[in-house]
Amino acid sequence: MFALYKLEGARSYRFVRRVTVGRILADYLSREGESRSPGPEGRMEWEISGNDLRHLVMEGFPSPDEARKESEFELIIDATYGRADALLLQICHVWGFADPTWSPILLRLCHLYEGNRPHGPKTPLETFKTDVDCSDPSALVHEFLYLQWGHHGGTQKNFGRIGFTNGALLWPEHLDNLLSRIGYTKASPTGSKK
Repeated sequence: MFALYKLEGARSYRFVRRVTVGRILADYLSREGESRSPGPEGRMEWEISGNDLRHLVMEGFPSPDEARKESEFELIIDATYGRADALLLQICHVWGFADPTWSPILLRLCHLYEGNRPHGPKTPLETFKTDVDCSDPSALVHEFLYLQWGHHGGTQKNFGRIGFTNGALLWPEHLDNLLSRIGYTKASPTGSKK
């Protein structure tokens, strides 16, 4: 579940609302494809910062007061929604390497909170405090996902079936590209026959 939390004091957060991110990323990717014209068969690198993604999410809000105070909010993933515990991750950056009709993506996330969910597994965590500093590299984790949308369209403006075997199937070119964006170099294949 993607959600917006409001910062209240020093590293104290309050749940505001659930939000949709897949459609926003797909629309962003379409606009990038139109402006950069990679062609109907080409691949295209793209990226968006967590702050810019938060801005796009908040553009659609009916309350202009919330939009004016955008810096008081954070875009957070509840990665254990539906379980008794809670794992909350702030979206720091998104990288993608799009084909015409799909795009694998790599999320850089900050591990903000892990602990109890007082009101049960089907409820968002209403408030939490953290001592985590997202500028500390040890607080960062990464996740591969994919959009069912590319720079020339796709089947739907949403994420693929996360948790299934095809959730993060990456061809070598896609994997090498995304790993290089966070500082990893290409590793030689293992188990290859000579």
